[in-house]
Order: sequence, then C-alpha cells, then structure tokens
Amino acid sequence: RCIPSPCLSPGGTMAAAHRLLFRTRTCASVGAMASGKRPATYQDVLDEPELHLAANILVADVAAWRRERMARAPRAAYFTLAPDWICEILSPSNTRLDRTRKLPAYARAGIGHAWLVDPLAQTLEVFRLDAGRWTLVSTHAGDEPVTAEPFDRVALPAARWWADVEPESTGAAYS
Repeated sequence: RCIPSPCLSPGGTMAAAHRLLFRTRTCASVGAMASGKRPATYQDVLDEPELHLAANILVADVAAWRRERMARAPRAAYFTLAPDWICEILSPSNTRLDRTRKLPAYARAGIGHAWLVDPLAQTLEVFRLDAGRWTLVSTHAGDEPVTAEPFDRVALPAARWWADVEPESTGAAYS
C-alpha cells in the first residue's frame, strides 16, 4: 500500500506534491545538523529515503540507521530495512497524513524514534516506540538548543530549523 506525499504510484513512478519552501529548508537543515552531530553509532542521515516497509512504500523527510544494523547503504534505490530514526517536517497540507497514516506505519515497522518538526509552530515532538506504541518523551519549542533522543548526547540548534519561516501566528495562508 502506498502512502502518498511523496510516494510511488502502483506503476512505479514517483508522485509527490511540491513542497513549500519552508518545509524544504527545514528538512535540509534538520538533516544536515543531525548528520553533522549524530553519534558515531549512526550511519549517515538521509533526506527523503524511499522505504519499502512490509506492504507500505513511504518516503520519510529525514531518516537514519544505526551502523550495527546497516554498515553500508544498499545498492538498490530504496531501503527495505526500517530506519532507527525518522523525522517528518509538518505543514498544514501533510500533518494529518504524517500523524495518522505514516506514524502508525513506522510503528508497525519497528522504527525506534520519530521526530515531528513543525516549523510554523516552531516545535519539535520526540517519540520513542515502546511495545509497538509511540510514547511522547519530550517537546521542544522556540530557539533553545535541542537535546533529544536518539541524538541526546549533543545539542542541536533548533533556531536554524525555522530561521527563515514566517510564524503561524501571522495569519498568512500556507498550503
């Protein structure tokens, strides 16, 4: 089953809605910072990996695998091994999908940690998978540095994640 935004159609072609600029910038910023500050136990942090997880084909915004589980990237254009951490960048057009369809699929695949970054609200929600269910372990807001599982040995500068984003309180129209 394909979960859209972005995803593969049954014919194998990539189908994706164009991202809002703030989502693209936030995704790149989170990925770059997590990659640069990740523990040595983690493989590279990847932007938009295609994940073939059981019956689901998904594209996470950002994901990472522990080296002990994936020492090298596969030769295929997609991953069948579930990552250990995923991050979804929320926007008004994808929040429902990310929360109600993708997070449950990630839980079924056994992904250990999930982050939901909302650049408009300037928040980060950190989830850990416990016995097949997501547990909210921390929330972060504003410009304070973030120390969060599974990268909790380093402080990440969250202010950069939404530096170029107009806050949602302005009433501006986003889609």
